[in-house]
Amino acid sequence: MQLASSALVATERPTRYLKRLCEHFARERGRHGAPEVEVRFDEYEGYVDFAPIVSGACRLDARNEGLLVLSATGADQGALAEVQRILSEHVERFGRSEGLSADWGPASEVASPR
Repeated sequence: MQLASSALVATERPTRYLKRLCEHFARERGRHGAPEVEVRFDEYEGYVDFAPIVSGACRLDARNEGLLVLSATGADQGALAEVQRILSEHVERFGRSEGLSADWGPASEVASPR
């Protein structure tokens, strides 16, 4: 079992922030000795696996107008909290001009992906 939590980020440009976050994490692979993370994304969905850094991942969903949905998972409470911290920090930094923030919901248990 893994722990999961989601956050809703209200923005007029959810696709822009999805792409910006995913492109940032993709560029960081291998820079400054950072371990590689898996990043996949298109215009409406993204996925970042932070496994080399922390045992957790995040899905990003920009299909709803005015809303970016972040869904984080972690192997335990510490891993989930670290994924949430990484994402919150980047959402706030990239969305500073809009005052963006990620307000995470409570953690729940989910089946581990196979």
